[in-house]
Amino acid sequence: MRSGTGRCKRRFDREVVVAPPGAEVRGKVLKSLLGKVPVADDVDAWLPTLAECTPGYVGADLAALVREACREVVGTDGGVVRVRDLLAALKRVPPSLRRGHAVALDRVLTWDDIGGLDDVKQKITQTVLWPLERRAQLSRLGLTAPRGLLLYGPPGCSKTTFVRVLASHLKASFFTLSPADIFGSHVGEAEATIRGAFHRARLAAPSLLFLDEIDTLVGSRGLTGGSSGGGESDPTRERVLTTLLNEMDGIEGGGEGEALGKNVVVVAATNHPDRLDPALVRAGRLDRAVYVRAPDARERIAIFDVYLRRMPAVVTDAELMALAEEIPGATGADIENMCREAALACLRRGDPAVSAAHLREAKARWVPTLTREMVAYYEALAEQFK
Repeated sequence: MRSGTGRCKRRFDREVVVAPPGAEVRGKVLKSLLGKVPVADDVDAWLPTLAECTPGYVGADLAALVREACREVVGTDGGVVRVRDLLAALKRVPPSLRRGHAVALDRVLTWDDIGGLDDVKQKITQTVLWPLERRAQLSRLGLTAPRGLLLYGPPGCSKTTFVRVLASHLKASFFTLSPADIFGSHVGEAEATIRGAFHRARLAAPSLLFLDEIDTLVGSRGLTGGSSGGGESDPTRERVLTTLLNEMDGIEGGGEGEALGKNVVVVAATNHPDRLDPALVRAGRLDRAVYVRAPDARERIAIFDVYLRRMPAVVTDAELMALAEEIPGATGADIENMCREAALACLRRGDPAVSAAHLREAKARWVPTLTREMVAYYEALAEQFK
């Protein structure tokens, strides 16, 4: 109960936060639950890994997970729960804390799923992964982890994919908020949605909260709807911005216990960082900014490799190099679409594999996403945000 009446002295004058279990406790709960059912020999050795992959799961969720795994083996010859049964159950049984805002990762993503951009990968690793994986070293040096990360750059340059790789690498609960999730028809609904998302992220820690299109979400005070020009302020977005600032200031505690908030990472993405309120990008909030730039020719070849290895393809390195040189300004999304169109051309012709001819047919219909003026605009922003 959150009302002042319910929390006054001599009524509910003590509050005890019962946090979801950590990985070690989850492992013990899983071992106890699986000790009551027949399991394969390799399950016990794999339980610590399963415990690490279930952040935010409470006891009831873990019990539901084991029940679902048992349903997988009903009627089979062996009748024992195997690792693959638990993995299948994990996809179907999300933790109750993540319902509503969580996003299920359909597969484990790695840095290899993003072609090129090695400098961007290094900056994100140092900004987000090092502080979480090397907490003891940072504490010894008197350093604190950044509260948030802002990814900015042209559209179609894999900002969202970078966030999904982070969530997979951290084995963290992945929550996402976009303008469509927040703005409703009732007064105060947007603010309540933000508070609820942060509350769930703290309880399901370690977690990653992704704020997509944050310039549209909050914009800047004094700018109508986050537009780049002047005009009347938008009261709703100003209230959303104030709520977001307050929640980000409370990540390390927020009245819900310091231990619940210390493993929450906030990552925001935008195509227009210059439209954000200065209070949002100051130290202690989104205090690290990484420019996710368009790929160069060498990196465009690497992106082609990422998508072509998922389909039968007979394209030589020389053919890819020539093609990559001919599409300056192509983004990762452009190349993905080009490979998809090439696969459809292969299917129409009835050919056994995608070839350079199919890629060139797709390239003939390609319309560049980025112009020279747009590239110059983002390069100037990168200098500003250094």
